[in-house]
Amino acid sequence: TAGTLGDGGQVAIAAGPTYKVNRVLTVSAGPMYYSRIEDEDTWTIYARVKWDFLPQWNLSAYAGVSNGATLTYDVFGNQATVVDASLDYNSRWFRLRDQPGAKSAVNESDASLKFGVRQALSENFFVRGYILYLFSREYQFHVNGNSANSFDVNSSWGLGFEVGAAF
Repeated sequence: TAGTLGDGGQVAIAAGPTYKVNRVLTVSAGPMYYSRIEDEDTWTIYARVKWDFLPQWNLSAYAGVSNGATLTYDVFGNQATVVDASLDYNSRWFRLRDQPGAKSAVNESDASLKFGVRQALSENFFVRGYILYLFSREYQFHVNGNSANSFDVNSSWGLGFEVGAAF
């Protein structure tokens, strides 16, 4: 109820162990904190399985803030420049201002297809730019825990930029 569109930034921080099952398969899991405009900040569990199926190619499946899979190609074989494609499913709940006698919320869900390039700035820091296509978008309205209405939203394109650190 106190959010504004200017509060649209998001921060996600995850930490946890990574277990190397064998030379091509790793598994990671741990707690994840993230901020969001649609609700108070929250904690969730992050999990990822990564399969290095060819020397410069890998496939990751993950669950956490978003759920999906990413295919990556390491252009020079040294993790300096990495090209990626991902398919994600997202579901977000927004609390709406309560009306007398009614508590209401909306669930926004979508699928996204992203194509990006990540460039290492150093061993631990990187920047990434990507193009995004959002599709299968839907809003479902709920009042007092019951579904009240839903409607589909047009697909859209977008551009994104990330700054990150990995340790």
